[in-house]
Amino acid sequence: MGELNDNEKYHYLPCALPATPSDIGTIHSGDIMLYGFNSLVLFYKTFPFPYRYTPIGSIDNPSALEMFLCSGQIFLKFELINNQLWNYMIF
Repeated sequence: MGELNDNEKYHYLPCALPATPSDIGTIHSGDIMLYGFNSLVLFYKTFPFPYRYTPIGSIDNPSALEMFLCSGQIFLKFELINNQLWNYMIF
């Protein structure tokens, strides 16, 4: 995942996903969003935000995200288990 704005990691997906963007207001650390139709975004800082995103999910305990994610480009793996996002691994 690439770095953007010192607060998020993003990756362009190879295909478009269904999107229903809405005004978010405040982004929270651990929020997983879709920007447009094919950009997956993981935020690691909390801040007010005026743009529209499609919420996908969030990480329950994001306290260590900033420490790991602000250090440059990373590889992040999400796993879907029983139709729910349960695990993430940072490489």
